[in-house]
Amino acid sequence: MSTQVPTVADLFVLMDRWRSLPSYQLERRADIFFAPFLAGFVGSMEGVVIAPTIVPEFPVRQQDSNRTDKVDYVLFSADRTRVFFLELKTDVGSLRTEQNQYLAR
Repeated sequence: MSTQVPTVADLFVLMDRWRSLPSYQLERRADIFFAPFLAGFVGSMEGVVIAPTIVPEFPVRQQDSNRTDKVDYVLFSADRTRVFFLELKTDVGSLRTEQNQYLAR
């Protein structure tokens, strides 16, 4: 009896199947596959070198409150002159006007 070892491609197929289930949170599970490439992607898009420290679930203080909103990732340019907030969106249904507003602030 032989069992085939699952591949990374098999994992993506499974996550794609499950993404439409009502309580499945794809973004929380998929981010580990994207995280190693974020610095290169953002650096390439912005034309800067990104520092190796990337912080997930970064809290951003709300104006006039002690509450925070979370940004999926914060990245810094290597020279520390720029900060990048990155939100991972795996589904158009996860786009929210309220989130866009607080990220813009």
